[in-house]
Amino acid sequence: MCQANIRSIALFLLVTCVGWPCVSAEDRGLRVEVEAVLGQEADIPRYHALVIGINEYDHLQDLRKAEDDAREVAELLAEKFGFEEVKLLPTEGASRVTRRDIFRELDRLRKELTDRDSLLIYYAGHGEYDKELDMGFWIPSDARRTVDDGPARDDWIWNSQLMQHIKSMKARHILILSDACFSGSLFRSSTPDLSAREHTWYRRALTKPSRWGVSSGDLEEVPDDSVFTVKVKQILRYPPQPVFSASELGNWLVKEVAEHTQRQPLFGPLNDPKDMREGQFIFLARGPQPGNGPVTPPDEKPSKPKNEETTRPRVTRLSADVWVDSDPQGAEVYVDGEASGKKTPTKVTIDLAAVMTREVKISLRMEDYATKDVAVTVERGEEQRLEALRLEKRSGEVSIRSEPAGAEIFVDGQEKAAGRTPTKLKVDLSESRTRDVKVSVRLKRYKAKDLVVTVTRGAEVELETIHLEESKEAEVYTTWPFNETEAKRRQKETADFLGVPVEYDEELPGGVKMRMVLVPAGEFDMGSPDGESGRGDYEVQHRVRLTKPFYMGKYEVTQAQWEAVTGKNPSKFKGDQNPVEEVSWEDVQGFVQKLNAKGGPDKAGEYKRVYGLPTEAQWEYACRGGTDTAYSWGMSFKQGKCNVENDVGSSDDANVAMFKSMGLPTDSTVPVGKFLANAWGFHDMHGNVWEWCQDWYAGYEQGEVTDPIGSAGSLRVFRGGGWGYAAHNCRSALRPAAFRRATGTTPWAAASS
Repeated sequence: MCQANIRSIALFLLVTCVGWPCVSAEDRGLRVEVEAVLGQEADIPRYHALVIGINEYDHLQDLRKAEDDAREVAELLAEKFGFEEVKLLPTEGASRVTRRDIFRELDRLRKELTDRDSLLIYYAGHGEYDKELDMGFWIPSDARRTVDDGPARDDWIWNSQLMQHIKSMKARHILILSDACFSGSLFRSSTPDLSAREHTWYRRALTKPSRWGVSSGDLEEVPDDSVFTVKVKQILRYPPQPVFSASELGNWLVKEVAEHTQRQPLFGPLNDPKDMREGQFIFLARGPQPGNGPVTPPDEKPSKPKNEETTRPRVTRLSADVWVDSDPQGAEVYVDGEASGKKTPTKVTIDLAAVMTREVKISLRMEDYATKDVAVTVERGEEQRLEALRLEKRSGEVSIRSEPAGAEIFVDGQEKAAGRTPTKLKVDLSESRTRDVKVSVRLKRYKAKDLVVTVTRGAEVELETIHLEESKEAEVYTTWPFNETEAKRRQKETADFLGVPVEYDEELPGGVKMRMVLVPAGEFDMGSPDGESGRGDYEVQHRVRLTKPFYMGKYEVTQAQWEAVTGKNPSKFKGDQNPVEEVSWEDVQGFVQKLNAKGGPDKAGEYKRVYGLPTEAQWEYACRGGTDTAYSWGMSFKQGKCNVENDVGSSDDANVAMFKSMGLPTDSTVPVGKFLANAWGFHDMHGNVWEWCQDWYAGYEQGEVTDPIGSAGSLRVFRGGGWGYAAHNCRSALRPAAFRRATGTTPWAAASS
C-alpha cells in the first residue's frame, strides 16, 4: 500500500491511428523531418489526449507533484508533438477529479474516436494493489481506502475496467505509460529491444494495431517526485530523434532510470485477446533534436557575456526568504515542524549555511482549520512568494429546521441531543475532508426522522424543512447499550407519550398491592458474546427488536400476592415478602387467569391491562437494563449484589458474615427488594429464585428478529438463577429449560396494553 506522498497508479494511455490534417507553415519543420524518415506518403494520425493529475483527496493524503506533472505533460504534448486536442483534468477552477469524471471522459472518447485518431491518456495520482485479486487500481479524489473494515473496491477504478474501455475503442494503437506504485500489475514481462530501426519498420508499425505498456517498475512503491517522471518529461521536452517507437522509449528509460535508482522500467505488449503485437505506437516530434539517444539538457544556465558586472566577485547570502500568506490570514507558520513564531502574512528566512539548496516543509496552523502543508525548494540568496494558501475548516455545518419546531437533534447515535430545531450543527471533520453524518430528528408524539447528510470542510449544508408525522405508537429506541440516566429518560418519554405512569400498583384482594414498572420498546443484543465466562452454546448473540412497551413486576411475585389471588401458598421457605416458589409453569397460568379475571381499565380509562408471563426476549431486555455485560452491574460477579451460592469472590465465612449484617439467611430465599435494583428499577433479576418465561425452549433464530416467541416444544424457559446455584448461573444470558411442572421457580407478572 502506498505511503504518504507516494504516487500510485499513474498512466499514459496512448492510442495511435492514421490520418493527418493540413500542416500550417509554422509546422513545416515537422513535416520535413517526418518525411525524411517515413516518406511523403506516410499516413499520419490525428492526436488527442486526456491528461489526469490528482493532488487533492477526500479520504487519503494529498499529493504534491501529480497535478503539476500532468499540466507539464499536457503542454509538451501540444507544443512538441502537435496534439490537436488535449483535455486536462482537473479542469480550470476545479481541484478534484472524481470517479465519475474519469469514466465520463473515457466513455466520450470511446464513442467519438475512429480508426483515424490517436489518443493519449495520462493519469497521475494514488492507486492500490489487491494481492487477493492480483489487480491494480486507480484511486480518484472521492474514493475511500477502506469501508466496513475492507478495501473500498467499488470506489476505485479497476485495471480490468480500464482495459475493457481500451478494448472497446476503435483506435489502432494504445500505449500505457505508467509511473506509479504497483504499475507492473498491468503486465508482467519486459521486452528489451535495442536494435536500430529502418524507415520501413516505422511505416509498417503505423499500419498494424498494438496494445503496449511501459511502467516505472513492477509491484513496488514510487515516490511522488520520481526519476522516471523526470526522464519522461525530459525526453518529451528534448526529443531524441524526429520519429521513435514505444520500444525505443522503453529502452531509453531503462538506461536512464537505472543510473539513478535500483528500479528498472518494464515494457512490452499487454495481454489482449486480439493479435496486436506487430504494430507499435510511433512518436512524431515537432522539433526533434539530433542524436541516437536521449539528449540531457545542461544543468547550468547559459553564462552571460563577461562584463564589468559579471566579473566582480559574487556575494551570496547563506539563506533564502519565503513570503507566506493564507486565506484567512493569521495562521501560525511552521518550518519543518518547528514554530517560526510568525503569523501570515509574513516572511520566513531559511538557513542554508550547510547546503546550496534544499526542500523545506512550510506548515500553516490555525484553530478550527486543517493544517496546510506545502513543500518548497529554496536556494541560497533566493526569494520566493507563495500564493495565498487557502485553509480549510476542520468542521462543516448543517442547518436543520423542522415542522413543528422544537425537535431534538441526535448526531451519529449519540445519547445526548446536540440541540433543538431550528439549529445549526457544527460537525467535526478533523480526520477527513468530507464524511456522512447520521442525523436523527425526534419530537414527542411524532415519528422520528433519520437521514444521512454529507458534510464537507468549510461548507454549510442547508436542509429543507423536515416535516414530522404524528405517531400513534411510542418510539422504538435503537441505541444500545445505554446507562441508567438514559433508561430513566426513555421510561419517562414513553410514559408521557402514552399518557401512563412509569410505575403503578395493581390492587389485589385483601389490600395487597403488586408494583408494575414500564419498559420502553427498543433494540438490544440478546445472548452472550464469545469468551464470556460460563457461556453456553445456546446463547448465540443476535439483534432483537421489541416493538411494544410493556409493564413488568418490580419484584418477584411474593407469597402474599400469590395467596391473595389463588388462596394458596405452596412455598417451602415461608414469608409474606419472600418470593413464591415450588410452582410449575401450569400453576402460573392459573394465577394469570385469575389475575386477568379481575380485569378493568387503568386509571386513565384508556388502556386495558392484560397480564401474562414475559417472553424470554422481554425478560432478558428487562434484566439487562441497558447493559451488554454478563450481569446488569458489570462483567464479573460481586458479593452483595444478589442471593446466590457463594462460589467466587470471598470465603464462605465472609459471605455468611455479610448476609448476617444485612439480616438475611444464607441457606434459603430472602424477602424481595433487599438488593439494589437495575437501571429500569427491577430487583432480584439475578438470584433468589428462578423465574418462568412464557416461551417454549428453542434455539435462537438467525440474524435480526422482531418480537420473538420460542417455537413449540416440550420444555419451557426459566431465567435468573436461584439462591442455591453458582454465581455464573445468574448471568443475564443464561437460559435453562424444564418441563412445565418443574418446581423451585416463581413467576414474574407482565402486563401489556
